[in-house]
Amino acid sequence: MALLLICAVLFGVSLSAAAGFESKLNEPQGGVLAVAHRGETTAHVPNTSDAVLAAADAGADLISVALTKTADNAFVLLADGQKALVNETQTLLQMQTALYGGFSAQKVTELTDVCEALSGRAGLIADFETEDLDALCAYLRENGLTELVLPRVFLPQKEIVRFAQANPDIRLLGVYRGNVVMNANAFLKELSEAGLPLVQYQNKNYFCVSFQVFTTGRFSVGGNGRAMVNMTQPDLCGRREDSITGWDDMISRGFSAVETGDISGLCAYLARSEEMLPGLRSALDAAQAQPLDSLSAQSVKALEAAIAAGEAALESNAALSVRQSALSALQNAVSFAVPAGENETRKGALQITTGKVLTVLFFAVLVFAVQVYMHKKQDQKGEDHHAKKKHH
Repeated sequence: MALLLICAVLFGVSLSAAAGFESKLNEPQGGVLAVAHRGETTAHVPNTSDAVLAAADAGADLISVALTKTADNAFVLLADGQKALVNETQTLLQMQTALYGGFSAQKVTELTDVCEALSGRAGLIADFETEDLDALCAYLRENGLTELVLPRVFLPQKEIVRFAQANPDIRLLGVYRGNVVMNANAFLKELSEAGLPLVQYQNKNYFCVSFQVFTTGRFSVGGNGRAMVNMTQPDLCGRREDSITGWDDMISRGFSAVETGDISGLCAYLARSEEMLPGLRSALDAAQAQPLDSLSAQSVKALEAAIAAGEAALESNAALSVRQSALSALQNAVSFAVPAGENETRKGALQITTGKVLTVLFFAVLVFAVQVYMHKKQDQKGEDHHAKKKHH
């Protein structure tokens, strides 16, 4: 009885963790998804069990792993140094022997082992050879992993839709690589309707239409899925950096899933953005409490714009810079509000900004330089006049 109780408790914990991950993945406005590329790779060998578990500890929602299929249809994780020592004509046991010898306690890391160790704390994105899709799906079904593993497929739109419709229990991650707005919109629309929770856009062109708000916004805000960007290689994200600047830029454009090689940094960025919410709500409440009929027209306009920005910044998928700007706008709108009937210029006079200070300094220096120039010119004329007089 005690053993059954322990199992029930453990099973309940596992289900609870999985439910938390599932709810976030399936809710497009449930917050930005942090995706670790090959795990936590700053302190661990990429694409290993240790790296995957460390990424989950760091707060990753999803972890992308590279899979290799064995001859007996198992799927394993291999580090870069191991790939050259084995091949796909070998069975799982033969790979084990090739890598560690016949009597070693070490084992090749199988996908099932990693999923068991994760205990539902994070999901996995599976990168593999596209021709192995049917074999991978059969493996996922056989081992009960269809809810935890998302195969990433590089297939034409219609093929992805057909496969998704024929295999509703498999959740694919589709990838769009074009730069035509109509095609991008059609791709995301059809894949969203087919039930794909994630669609990845990639292009080396910084101004690719897939990276614009009018494309990603329709998907991540109005659709039932998420737009994802992979920041780990320049060619995948318009040559942006895999850093705070790049993450913030893409999230502000409507992406709600970001794949990174610095999962700890991304999770810290998202935590910092989350920490801004109480202050943002407080500032928004203060702005909304202002009686508009007692303010000047210009102040009312500034206050209404700040309130709209604040409400948008409270969305779960808002970027950190959007929240920072909204908070500043709300605070300024309240602090410098001008009562009705008073001179509007008072508001501008109170706002001493860096730009205004630099402008004043610039003109002061310019006036000083002109004065020095004119003084020197006068001295030169005096010297010339004196020299002529002496000559005569």
